[in-house]
Amino acid sequence: MNKLTNRKNIVALFTLSALLFLANSVAFGQRFSAWSAAQNLGPTFNTTSSEVCPFIAPDNLSLFFASDRAGGTGGFDLYVSTRPNANAPWGMPVNLGTNINTTGGELCPTVVPGGLSLYFISDKPGGCGGNDIYVSQRMNNQSEWGPAVNLGCQLNSPQSEMSPSLFTDVGGTTNLYFSSNRSGGPGMTDIYVSTLQPGGQFGAPALVEGLNTAFNDQRPNIRVRDGLEIFFESDRTGTLGSSDLYVSARGGTSSPWQAPINLGANVNSASAESRPSLSFDGRELYFHSNRPGGSGAADIYVTRRNIFTPFDIDGDGRSDIRAIRNSTGDFHVLNSANNSHSVFSFGGPVASWFIAHPQDDFDGDGKSDLMAFSSFAGGVRTWSILQSGSNTVRTLQWGFQTDAPVLADYDGDGRTDIAVYRGSQGIWYILLSSTNQMRAEYWGAPNDIAAVGDFDRDGINDLTVIRPSTGAGSPMTWFTRRSSDGAMVVDYWGGGVMGATDSPFPGIQVDVDGDGVRDRMVLRDPDSSTMGNQTTYFIQRSSDRSMLVLPWGLDMDVRAFGDYDGDGKTDFVARRNISGQLIWFILLSSNNYDTTQARVVYWGMTGDA
Repeated sequence: MNKLTNRKNIVALFTLSALLFLANSVAFGQRFSAWSAAQNLGPTFNTTSSEVCPFIAPDNLSLFFASDRAGGTGGFDLYVSTRPNANAPWGMPVNLGTNINTTGGELCPTVVPGGLSLYFISDKPGGCGGNDIYVSQRMNNQSEWGPAVNLGCQLNSPQSEMSPSLFTDVGGTTNLYFSSNRSGGPGMTDIYVSTLQPGGQFGAPALVEGLNTAFNDQRPNIRVRDGLEIFFESDRTGTLGSSDLYVSARGGTSSPWQAPINLGANVNSASAESRPSLSFDGRELYFHSNRPGGSGAADIYVTRRNIFTPFDIDGDGRSDIRAIRNSTGDFHVLNSANNSHSVFSFGGPVASWFIAHPQDDFDGDGKSDLMAFSSFAGGVRTWSILQSGSNTVRTLQWGFQTDAPVLADYDGDGRTDIAVYRGSQGIWYILLSSTNQMRAEYWGAPNDIAAVGDFDRDGINDLTVIRPSTGAGSPMTWFTRRSSDGAMVVDYWGGGVMGATDSPFPGIQVDVDGDGVRDRMVLRDPDSSTMGNQTTYFIQRSSDRSMLVLPWGLDMDVRAFGDYDGDGKTDFVARRNISGQLIWFILLSSNNYDTTQARVVYWGMTGDA
């Protein structure tokens, strides 16, 4: 394949304006959509006994938990289920063996990145009192766990310690978060943190400021990737039931924790939810609950969220209705949060600006920023970005008029990077927000179409090009270089069909199954020679590679994809001009794409983009 190989960076062919700058920090790292409705993990994990304290390993390939099912060595034993890749089904759980499990109770497993250290709690004899925190080591990911070692009575107390969670910051400092019912805190059970000392021992624990109340606040789990979120359970005032799951965020690892927020009715219930465990990429949250409808006394559940909500200008996790009024050069926004109307003016004379969709977050504040671009002397493209966090306009020059914009997050810092694809040469020119440095990548060949999307679910855009079909019966070929491991993936979707024309949608992250992976999609026009035809979407679901067929809209409609119901899945919009009025026909994933339940919104006028 021509030029589909890595090469060293080359000298930039364009210049930056004086207003380029490197931001001091990312406020909260990646931004996320709302949590989906929690799903029971099913009979692979859950039995008529209790399954509790799940923990998803950082590699996303092992899920640990505790159960008092028959066949164990004591009250609760620790088990693990594994899978070969993140899209494969989980295997049957395996008991961790007698180096870990005893005639006592073992609970709340936690594995550190690399998978060689397992922390958990046990009430077996010989400890400091109640449940203590232990650690076991292994030589590699295929070997057995070694004998468990108590972390000592400076960390452990005569009372009970629960749910260890570890985080190592960029400076190499390791903190161990846990909860305990020891005396000295404001509540019955409180959240503590201990720092690993140079000698290899954990220091005296301290209460975590901002998280504890007079009630039970317990079983914390910190976001391992960057330490900017911490999840826990609490029975404080305001829960939906016995105990609910909460989350607190912070702007940096040295910043204070903000006021905790209840995860809401999609996750919590009138029953008890306990021991949350967040996946490394921040997209999946595992927990256990004794809610009705499960297999036993307590079952394991999972809820999911996506990293990016396109067109979310008010930051509520749902796409907003918007129109660009070319007659005045204004952006008109119908905010989904409160149904209010906002008007934004920037970008210069309409005649000289090509208005781009406001679908990107360049400053990492959790809201889409409005953006316009134009081509000035010499064909150099000038970008103008209204950053929502500061309400200031950032201007820079990047790429040529003939380059295709491929704006996305290429470094995983939660901010959109300015990027273009030079199709004549098969080169991607990316301005990384994390370093303010250019990255140039060879990936593609002449006539290839560059596509935006995260195909390996690591939160980073993967380099992807679509090679058009060569004629009737010939498929389109998708070439992806995964950011997670650099491997090339070749797939076929869409192409030349007799009497029809397929069009890919390269610039959006289509996700109809809510798994955080881009789905391959084409739109088929049955007769491209005439206007007014019904068009149909053909989508390959990434979760199981099944096909979803959605007839929606006419070929004369404007397409405006997004997540208008906040469920983490792509909704499909056909925007139509009827008698001087723009009408938005929105096909919602939350209604299972039922065309009879489509949402209809009147917003905009003739001439609006």
